Amino acid sequence: MKENLPLSLLSFILLISGSLSAQDYFRFTANFVIKEKLEDEASQLITGNVYFDKYIKKLVYDVQFPESSIIIMLDTLLYKIKDGVVDEIKSIPPLAENSVFYQLLEGKTKNFGLDEPNSGYELKSVEKSDGQVISTFEPVEELKTVFGTVYISVKEGKLYGVIIMDKGGEILSKQFFRKYINVKGLQVPSEMITINFLQTGKTLKKITTFKDVRINENENDIMYNYPLGGH
Repeated sequence: MKENLPLSLLSFILLISGSLSAQDYFRFTANFVIKEKLEDEASQLITGNVYFDKYIKKLVYDVQFPESSIIIMLDTLLYKIKDGVVDEIKSIPPLAENSVFYQLLEGKTKNFGLDEPNSGYELKSVEKSDGQVISTFEPVEELKTVFGTVYISVKEGKLYGVIIMDKGGEILSKQFFRKYINVKGLQVPSEMITINFLQTGKTLKKITTFKDVRINENENDIMYNYPLGGH
């Protein structure tokens, strides 16, 4: 599964719930540990640090285990750097305002950013159930052949779960957000559970934990704007 390492890191472009005061939150960094297990296969551990500055809009992962590398997501490209050289380039969905870290720092993650103009989704219903507020978002008409429904649940004012469907009504993934911590006024889940339902019929479960979360740190400038050389 090592060859899929960059794809596993895309799981970070998922939701982290936060609230925003008048303060300008512009940087997020944390240590992360991902334990992922594909059905019927051995589990894999991935560790490192993540850096994001909302003004630079370059998402940087300093992966330390199982292999040392730098993963950079910028615009619609993912770069993997090993030993100071760009080893791999892949296309990804547009980052910038779609990044979970951008949404966190802007205080817009409670609704997955889907209530924003031009998100491609429309709010169809809101209901309460078992202490949760569940919002249903449908893709706009011109995108219904590409995307499916998204269900978002909020519990005690914090993002609790997200279910993403495909265009045919099948579940693509489930995400659960737990163990919130307050960092300078932002409510950040220190544990995130993601279950992806693959086309092979198997499931891939990931448990991501964040430690030493820092907001607006004024160190490690080079990591937030990691150089890409001639790329």
